[in-house]
Amino acid sequence: LELRRKLRARVLESFRKLQVITEVPFARLRSATTEEKRKLRLAAQERQEQAMRPSCSGLITVDDLLGQILAVPGGNRSVVLEEAPELGQLAVALHTPSLAELSAYFSPLGLGFPQGGLDDLIDPTFAAERRSLSQTLLYKGNTIELRHFCKRGVPTSSRAAVWMAALGVTVGASERKHYARLLQEVEAVELLVDDAVEW
Repeated sequence: LELRRKLRARVLESFRKLQVITEVPFARLRSATTEEKRKLRLAAQERQEQAMRPSCSGLITVDDLLGQILAVPGGNRSVVLEEAPELGQLAVALHTPSLAELSAYFSPLGLGFPQGGLDDLIDPTFAAERRSLSQTLLYKGNTIELRHFCKRGVPTSSRAAVWMAALGVTVGASERKHYARLLQEVEAVELLVDDAVEW
């Protein structure tokens, strides 16, 4: 309850600052035409999305509110993000993992664990075990286990199938046709760097 009160106070303070900076009031009387357009838009949204109207719809529209929020200059705003100003607007506390957390997360990549693409060249038994395990995991179809398996390398013979299953990708006839068309389009376009790229 205390957290909710603090959050509410913080949001209200942000709104007050926004109103001062933009010199645009958050509450205003609507003209009859604006009110009619608003009602039509809300009815269309309700039919299309089957959603409830936002609680602030009596004061301003959601679009107005978002526009006002995006107009506030933020400390995170960057020239690079001018095309997407909303990316720098919210203060987000990101957790930085500790060394212990990173060590635990990347432990399967440690020197004590054999890696596909490296140790399979040295140890044929390891290569055979990885191929067998990849086929077993493909048969089971467990995405989490497949992703964990991929961390230590996937045998070349089953690489495409394992990665597709791990990422939940399905490739049908339409995707293959689209890919073939993309390849043809690449061939049809001549680029300045074509001579610099070797196939």
